Amino acid sequence: MKKTVQRSILMMENGCKSPYTRNEYRVRLNRFVEKLGMDSKSAFTFDELIKIPVSQLKEWIEDYVMYRKSCGLARSTINNDIAAITHFLRMNDVEVSMYKAKKFMPEQIKIRGDKPYTTELLQQALRCVAGYTQFNAVVHFLCATGARGGITEHLKMKHIGELKDGCKSVLCYADTKDEYLTFIHPEAIASLDQWLEIRKQRGDIVDKNSWVFCHTNDTSSPLHEADIDSRLQSKLKSLDRGELIHGRYDIAITYGMRKRWNLISKLTDGVNPHLSEKMFAHNSQSLKLDTFYLKPTEEQLLTEYKKFYPELYISEEYRLKAELERKNKIIIENQEEKDHRLVNQESRIKELERILKRFTKW
Repeated sequence: MKKTVQRSILMMENGCKSPYTRNEYRVRLNRFVEKLGMDSKSAFTFDELIKIPVSQLKEWIEDYVMYRKSCGLARSTINNDIAAITHFLRMNDVEVSMYKAKKFMPEQIKIRGDKPYTTELLQQALRCVAGYTQFNAVVHFLCATGARGGITEHLKMKHIGELKDGCKSVLCYADTKDEYLTFIHPEAIASLDQWLEIRKQRGDIVDKNSWVFCHTNDTSSPLHEADIDSRLQSKLKSLDRGELIHGRYDIAITYGMRKRWNLISKLTDGVNPHLSEKMFAHNSQSLKLDTFYLKPTEEQLLTEYKKFYPELYISEEYRLKAELERKNKIIIENQEEKDHRLVNQESRIKELERILKRFTKW
């Protein structure tokens, strides 16, 4: 017999725009209700909770915030708890003042997880996921695009463009207000092709509507951001991501890859920062209207991406190859400059000889 979902929960879930937020709020709400049950020695259903007098709810929420604070949790974590509870109550027409509860939250501490991965650390990360082809491809993909981990929940094969100048375009969050264009480079393409080939060999049908990264046990479902985080947290335990304080390392498990992309693009000479921001899904803070009116073409974005993507390479093989190509390009450019100067000198000599002949006749 199908289990009936409580109406209060349906109201809360339907009020969430993204599946990630819906799942996150549900987890935090469950935790709150479980703590109420432990404190009062009686279990509450969600439908019963919204019928409790507002004054009592307010007191319970304040007690819960103080309890979470005593557990040593960060302000941002507790703030998310309050957001989930507030959303649940408001979607069920219950208004509870959170003023005192928010006053009980701990002081804001220095934000951790704000450092990027180094190339050496990513090389170690790839060794940790060796044998797990999909997660190898995920690491390469996130490092090459600078995309958020949640991109896998929206990305289908039809959103990967054709090969152009060694790269492929990636249409992120297609057909949503957050849609934007970025790229993957040859190293990431090779890793992705390897993953897709393995899927075909095991009998998976991979067409334009297939998920690029799929759920481990169900190819009809995408790989979720939470799955990526949990799997990488497990596989990358040996990595030195800095000191663990309040449950966070200096380098966030996937956002550290995104921060590396941003750092490399901004430190590369000649890269247009406004176009870089477009490929990074950032709204411009310096030129507000660029968010709405700056619409570069794919070719213009690719021109900027080609200026810095060799620095995004992880493996020594690709980095050495890129360095060799860079040096060869410099040699060719220097030779062309020398040839051009030689031609100019020869032209000037001929002109001088012509002038001298005229003076000799006189």
